[in-house]
Amino acid sequence: NSHDRLPNELTRAADLTAKFNYNVTPEIKLLAFGIMNDQGRFLGWKNQNYYDNSRFFLESAPRTDGGSILASLKGTHVLSPSTFYEVQVSHQNKQNRLGFVDGNNDGIIGLNEDGDFLQLDNAVDANRYISNSSDQTKAFRIADESAESALDQVLCANNAQAYIARPRFAYEQTQSNNTTAKMDFTSQVDFNNQLKAGVQFRYHEVSKIARYSLLGADGIDARRKMYLEKWTANPTEMGAYVSDRMEYAGLVINLGIRLDRWDADIAPFVNDFGPWTSSKNVLIDDSVFTDYFPRRADKKMDAKLFFSPRIGVSHPISDEAAMYFSYAKNTTPVPFSRIYTAYNSMLGSPTSYTPMYLTTVEPTRSSNYELGLQWEFVPQQFGLTFTAYMRDIENYSPVGVGLGYAGGQNTLNFSGQYADARGVEIQLQALRQTFFDAVTVQGRLNYAYTYIKASAWAGLDANQPIQFSAADSVKYNYTLPLSDFAYYNKIQNNVVGGNSNLTGGYDRTHRISYVLMMNLPYDINISSVGTFQSGFQYALTYTIADVRIVSRTLTTSPWNKQIDFHFEKGFTVSGVRLAVFADIKNAFGWTNILNYDNTNTGTEVWERSAAGQSQVVSAGASSTVINGVPDPTGTQRRAVSTDGTMFYDIPREYYFGVKIDF
Repeated sequence: NSHDRLPNELTRAADLTAKFNYNVTPEIKLLAFGIMNDQGRFLGWKNQNYYDNSRFFLESAPRTDGGSILASLKGTHVLSPSTFYEVQVSHQNKQNRLGFVDGNNDGIIGLNEDGDFLQLDNAVDANRYISNSSDQTKAFRIADESAESALDQVLCANNAQAYIARPRFAYEQTQSNNTTAKMDFTSQVDFNNQLKAGVQFRYHEVSKIARYSLLGADGIDARRKMYLEKWTANPTEMGAYVSDRMEYAGLVINLGIRLDRWDADIAPFVNDFGPWTSSKNVLIDDSVFTDYFPRRADKKMDAKLFFSPRIGVSHPISDEAAMYFSYAKNTTPVPFSRIYTAYNSMLGSPTSYTPMYLTTVEPTRSSNYELGLQWEFVPQQFGLTFTAYMRDIENYSPVGVGLGYAGGQNTLNFSGQYADARGVEIQLQALRQTFFDAVTVQGRLNYAYTYIKASAWAGLDANQPIQFSAADSVKYNYTLPLSDFAYYNKIQNNVVGGNSNLTGGYDRTHRISYVLMMNLPYDINISSVGTFQSGFQYALTYTIADVRIVSRTLTTSPWNKQIDFHFEKGFTVSGVRLAVFADIKNAFGWTNILNYDNTNTGTEVWERSAAGQSQVVSAGASSTVINGVPDPTGTQRRAVSTDGTMFYDIPREYYFGVKIDF
């Protein structure tokens, strides 16, 4: 149970794990286990998040609940001292919801009300809770009502409106069920060869329901016009592998191959250049009307096959040292949240088009190379590990092309571009040592030098368009020229920082970390963890005068530094250990900047303040000098970025607690 750091935040979670072992015979063993994670789905509470556009009116922030159950049964059958196989069947059910609650049924959304989410899946409920232009007294508003319910746009992240009265209605429910069956076979064929083989099949059922009062008051009764999304899909995954571990004097070789089949259970658009069709007064989803919905083909896309080889070679140099090399081709299916985005979105206005993904999205594929050296240069005391790696990644990120319609502009996304990640890592490890027969110390120190380059289209070529219109549909036979995009001129860019450290800013040149643990007499334990990494990179847009090199000239933010301590004192009473502990996070109170407001109200502030130049407070206002202290918060002094992540990392924090070990 945590109220976190920002207003209106509340996170509750409960976990339950059960495990059961049973030996049917000396050769056959069964293992069953179950895991339940509850975030309010089963026991009925609601969690709350901070939303920047709801900071003045917390009732307008939607709440969430969710939970999952995982059950698994695994059997192991030993056929001989050198051969056994395992069979496992598992099932997982997961659900997450977002919405508003009117527990006392008074038509008003109050803070911390109990009860189930409002779904407004029929016209009666929608008319009760959602206002129209002539009646603005209901709990939720329509999109074109702004002055009465919202403040000026620049007040919150992403320049969105800040609510001061009724919010827009929202309800989302995503659910997934997956059942997995797998079998693995292992046999030490002879002294030199250990064979492994296995097969796996996974069946998914994923679904989503979403309703938003995001549309205007035009057309039929505005209270019955919502953005709707409702779909169910049944993707499947199948895989098979075989490998051989060959051991000879001074040489260990791992060879393996894997074959995967991925069927996303999705249908393509009939016309990429006109994905939606209009059908006035079509009854969809009980009695809520919409006007536009996707036109998809009757035939689903074909399943995709992927072949992945793997090889690893290890060679001992001496009793204290060894070197190794590995190569693997890996395939990662596209997350369901991406390929099914707005998969069956139903709209009420031709100007309300939602960015969608083409069903031709390809999985992310990577070629991974690694070379390493392990050396225990002081036997039983100190060891050194050196690793160099290179990773080439295909379909690294979503790529969008613009489509122009009579009613507006939309973006269709698909998988594309590539990335190149390389680096070296050095680890010094101090093995467990006891001094004066009383103090035990162990730890490790890591350093990594890395870089990431990601591709982007170069542009400036009329023969390589990324903007299309409905008039191009006949020219391209109603299908976007996806095969052409792979040959577009590309440039390599650094992965720069900005509004979010989830989608950028993770290309840090230097990373240093350590872990130190000490066990003292009288059951006293002390440990410390430290991380140091160079800042994220960003382009110099305002502080470089030459516009020809602005986007290609980068600098870095300040280093991020954090040291944490853990202190623990234990007491043993009747065989039960009771311990009191204290944690200090960011013990030295260092200021760490994770992102910056990379919008029209923040980019100039960030660059000029980081460079020690004058900061522009607002249009028409005089500049102030801030002595070179980097300011990531922009002119509006925002606490969070557009996706809700904080611009600053945590300050110094103290935690105190008690734990019991039975």
